[in-house]
Amino acid sequence: DDGDIANNETLTFSVAGATGLTSVAVIDAASTAGQEDTVNVTGIASGVALGVTNGDANTIADFDFADTTSLTDAATLTLSAAKADNVIIAGIETVTVNAASGTSTLDAITLDAATKMVITGSGKLTVTAMTAALLDEFDGSAATGNVSIAGFIAGDVSVAGGSGNDTFDFTANGVGVADTVVGGNGTDRLTVAAAQATALTNVSGVEELSFKNAATN
Repeated sequence: DDGDIANNETLTFSVAGATGLTSVAVIDAASTAGQEDTVNVTGIASGVALGVTNGDANTIADFDFADTTSLTDAATLTLSAAKADNVIIAGIETVTVNAASGTSTLDAITLDAATKMVITGSGKLTVTAMTAALLDEFDGSAATGNVSIAGFIAGDVSVAGGSGNDTFDFTANGVGVADTVVGGNGTDRLTVAAAQATALTNVSGVEELSFKNAATN
């Protein structure tokens, strides 16, 4: 926390040219609701792991890789009892989120290039709003903790849950005729809008079905 509660600030830290670097992490970040500060790590080399540990719900963690020209870029984000207003990972096609420990809560995650998101780990993970316009595969099959995700795209998407009690929230865009949701083990919940009209033909392994107004949380 920079101590300025009247303005949001951005701390930019470049790791370009760093040799032997294996991971970068935002740890114990704190900010003010309504004036969220950003920690922006830039110049990250391919293969360097990302992380968010602890913190509050009012900080934005923004990770920028040095080269994202490949169409098969991959990155791993490890969360350890993490809280953040938003985690931003740009230019990466496959993003693995390792909920390593504790309860991690992200108000948002922004993945502008991701077509696949993989969830692993034994920690509990809640993502209130996912912005990933290209995401067509969500694979949580390796996760053993409870996973709750909202913000699936309107296009065709394949979703797989793990062994925890998972929640998949399709309220914003609904479950389409070509969407596939497989709940996995645990007591899993699918949440859709009250106006959901498409039959849930390709939904299996889901024990609970919840309807809610699209305008409510």
